[in-house]
Amino acid sequence: MTRGGRLPVARRRSLPWGFIALLSAASLLASCEPSISTEELHERMIARPTMEQMLDHYEPMLREMVATLDNEIGGLDWYAAPDILPMGWANCSTQGAITEAQEFHPVGLTADGTYDRSDWGAVVAIIREVGGRYGFESQGYLVDRPTDMTFIGRDRYGASYSFDMGRHSVLVLRTGCHLWENKPGLDYTRRSPLDGPAPTPAPGTSTSPPA
Repeated sequence: MTRGGRLPVARRRSLPWGFIALLSAASLLASCEPSISTEELHERMIARPTMEQMLDHYEPMLREMVATLDNEIGGLDWYAAPDILPMGWANCSTQGAITEAQEFHPVGLTADGTYDRSDWGAVVAIIREVGGRYGFESQGYLVDRPTDMTFIGRDRYGASYSFDMGRHSVLVLRTGCHLWENKPGLDYTRRSPLDGPAPTPAPGTSTSPPA
């Protein structure tokens, strides 16, 4: 089951390890390609899909992950949590110079509680299968303990997702560096990844990222 809306103050909780790891990897000014010049980085960014194209690619993946978990495992109520897992973005930099390219993380998704420990293997298999079809070829455990786990994936553009289970369940994503078609201002808003159309790809089909 999924729902949107803001997280009430009474239900706020500490940030999950996976989300902290993603932010630490990015830092405030994300370093995309530190070994190349600003001009070279800009040329590479121009050759990539725009940020809008990539968000339109990643958000259906998040919806499909949650929808498949609902259909095949069930038992949790997933929702967007802007108060503890807010949307945000940061400029990318190289050799100390800030570029026009940015990284972006949509509002995070969470559920109170977690799946039964006996289902964790099946849960991770779903996340791995869906992520693989959306171009996240590098996937594996960051944390794997009896009481909690973090499973992460990374694609060719440097985007990362993190799926956490423990006291609560959390799914977050951070893009790689991309140029915006229309760069957002401070008042930029974007709907929750759960608020888009229902995912339609069938299991086993490929949903390749924009070239």
